[in-house]
Amino acid sequence: MYRRAAYPVANMLADSPFSATRIFIYNVVIYFMTRLDRSAGGFWTYHLIVYLIFLVMQAFFRAFGLIFRDFDTAFRVAVVFFVHVLLYVGLWVPVGAMKRWLFWIVSCFVDPRW
Repeated sequence: MYRRAAYPVANMLADSPFSATRIFIYNVVIYFMTRLDRSAGGFWTYHLIVYLIFLVMQAFFRAFGLIFRDFDTAFRVAVVFFVHVLLYVGLWVPVGAMKRWLFWIVSCFVDPRW
């Protein structure tokens, strides 16, 4: 009856006020606890970046929920894909030690000029 994307979009819109409040409280605590630059511009830039990262990760996992009909399959594929993305973006594995066939992850997520 409805498109498959209608439920995730509606769910995201319904969760937005709650997640925005929760992330704002988290950012206030973490920003001042880590003694970052105490300025309004610094805080709101930090808050914007953290909130955008949250929205991107939420969309990333909701996309797997949209692609697969079964939660178990979506969860397994998302976890495997996410772990490999984290490993191969250059944070844990140096670029020189990466497998050549997974080098596309670095080029997509770190520096598109490679």
